[in-house]
Amino acid sequence: MPMVLPALLFATLAGCMPKAAVVQAPAPLDVAIVSALEPLDAAEVLPVPADVGAALEALVTARNLRPQALEQQAWEGAFTKGRTTRFRVAHAALASDADLVLVVEAFARYGSQLGGRYRWTVQVTASLAEVARPEEAVTRSFEVPVFLQHHHEREAEAVQAATGVIERQVGLLLDQVLGGLSAE
Repeated sequence: MPMVLPALLFATLAGCMPKAAVVQAPAPLDVAIVSALEPLDAAEVLPVPADVGAALEALVTARNLRPQALEQQAWEGAFTKGRTTRFRVAHAALASDADLVLVVEAFARYGSQLGGRYRWTVQVTASLAEVARPEEAVTRSFEVPVFLQHHHEREAEAVQAATGVIERQVGLLLDQVLGGLSAE
């Protein structure tokens, strides 16, 4: 019982702590957003679910950036042929007239069935670069374990279930890069 009180106090106080403010771009900048999903059983690369794309646009907007989603036909063929992050960032930069390019790549892998739910691991690589210097992209890679309820749910549902973590991690990437731009 004595351990319950400190844990309860910590949880209560943690909820009262102020959230870290997002880093604002020093001036309004345009950012091209490409968010791609690589399905397990298909050769082509697809866009992420619409909810994930909307969350990425909201993250960008909150940081004094103007989102510009690159049309799927502008990147789909190149992303299917070139599988490296470096190539994809460079291609997105060439296809865009924005100031920055944000490339979010997602890959979902089925793990197992546990307790009637289906365990997936979503691997994400997010990169942000100035369009003029795509070779200097800052990249953050992370994995998100998710559980889905139904057997028919696949990669898109797994990525959608990971939206909250993707938002937080991409937000940290944006803050890191924008903090550097503000210091210049």
